[in-house]
Amino acid sequence: EQIVAAPTLIKKLPLPLRSFIGDLSNTEKILFGMDLRHEKQ
Repeated sequence: EQIVAAPTLIKKLPLPLRSFIGDLSNTEKILFGMDLRHEKQ
């Protein structure tokens, strides 16, 4: 089995540029890590 592509998410704007490559199954954690969603209080 060969892997030719991996799931990739790139946030260009607003800065800073951030990218994530790999398992995108935990969307809440990814959105929080890329500063696209705020932590619930």
